[in-house]
Amino acid sequence: MKTFITGFIFLVLLLLEPRFSTFFSVAPDLELSSLIKAEMETQIAVSPAIRDKFKVKKSEIVCIPTESTFKPLATSNNRMDGEQVCRHWIVISN
Repeated sequence: MKTFITGFIFLVLLLLEPRFSTFFSVAPDLELSSLIKAEMETQIAVSPAIRDKFKVKKSEIVCIPTESTFKPLATSNNRMDGEQVCRHWIVISN
């Protein structure tokens, strides 16, 4: 249920935030981080009202009207993949 809600929130943010916004899902590995992207893809596929508003690519989801993007990222000990993730945070946990 958390993945569904998180994916929904990201879809809404992609539609409502200023143009060219970038959103990230950051997790210890790319598989976990990509779970939200997979849920977003499902929500887009089953929703005819928003299907034409998004372009799903291999590594990201792009909102066509706002040109905003969502990208799943993985953290690493020797790199700062989440370096750009500093302005806004969404944390959903148990």
